Amino acid sequence: MTPEEKIIVQIEKLLSLFSAEIKIAEESFSKDDLRLKFYYAPGNTLVSLFFHMSAIDSTICKPLWWQSRFNKNGPSELDAGAIKNFESYTKFSFLVFFFSQVETNFRKIINIVSPQFDPKRDKSFYSIYTEFFDKTGQKKFNDLFHIMRLIRNTLHTNGVYISNEGKDVKYIWKGELYKFSHLKVVDFLTWDKFLYLVEEIFYVLKEIMSNPSIKSPSYIKDDFN
Repeated sequence: MTPEEKIIVQIEKLLSLFSAEIKIAEESFSKDDLRLKFYYAPGNTLVSLFFHMSAIDSTICKPLWWQSRFNKNGPSELDAGAIKNFESYTKFSFLVFFFSQVETNFRKIINIVSPQFDPKRDKSFYSIYTEFFDKTGQKKFNDLFHIMRLIRNTLHTNGVYISNEGKDVKYIWKGELYKFSHLKVVDFLTWDKFLYLVEEIFYVLKEIMSNPSIKSPSYIKDDFN
C-alpha cells in the first residue's frame, strides 16, 4: 500500500465515523437543527480531502501520468520539491478548513450554554471554546483545542509559530507533548498526526452532542442560516 493509499484508507475510516453519527443525529433532530451541522460541516471537509487525495493518488503518484502528461518517467528534483511543498500546504489547508467549520458551529451554539456571552463582542475563538467547555463541564478538551487553534494560526505564517509574547508554549494531550517553539516551523504535523487530531476532534464533537445541555433541547435553531 502506498503512503497515499494509506491516507485514503484513514480518511475513509473517519468518514465512516462521521456517517454513523450523522445517521443517529438525523433520527434525533429535525433537518434544520443546528446540531446536525456539528457533523455535516466538518464531515463535508473530510469528503473534500478524500476526493483530493484520490485525485493525487491517480495522477502525480503514477509514472504513467507523468509519461502521458509531461513525457517523462517521473518528477524531477525540482518537481519533487514542489510536491513536498504542496503536501505541506494540503495538510495545513485542510486542517484549517476542518477546524474552521468546528469553530463556526461553536460560535453559533455558545449562547445555548452561556446566554450572557456575546460572541460579537468577544470574538476570539479561545474565549468562545473555553467558555463553552467551562459551562458544559468539559474543560478536559481545552488543551486539544489550544493545539488545533495554534496549528491553524500558523497557516498565516507559512507553518511557523509566532508568539505575541515571544515565548514557546507546550500542551499535553493524552500523554503526548505538543511543543510550539517561537519562530520555528511546526514540524510534528505528519499525515498520521493530522488525521489523529481530526479523529480526536470527532470524539469531542460526539461528547458535546451527548452533553445534557446540548442534547436536551428539542430544537436548536441555526440563527446564522
